[in-house]
Amino acid sequence: MRDNQKGIISILFTLAIPAAYINPWISGLLFIVVGISWFLPDRNIEKKFSQPD
Repeated sequence: MRDNQKGIISILFTLAIPAAYINPWISGLLFIVVGISWFLPDRNIEKKFSQPD
């Protein structure tokens, strides 16, 4: 999951740069989506912490 998220984030960053030339609002929205995606928890870390030692 996290690898897919990294790929999607990279694509969104790549699209945000040329989108700024077309419409800065689109670029800003893409950057906001990327920022929000960092708050999504990583399931692998959640599984690690939920397992007893």
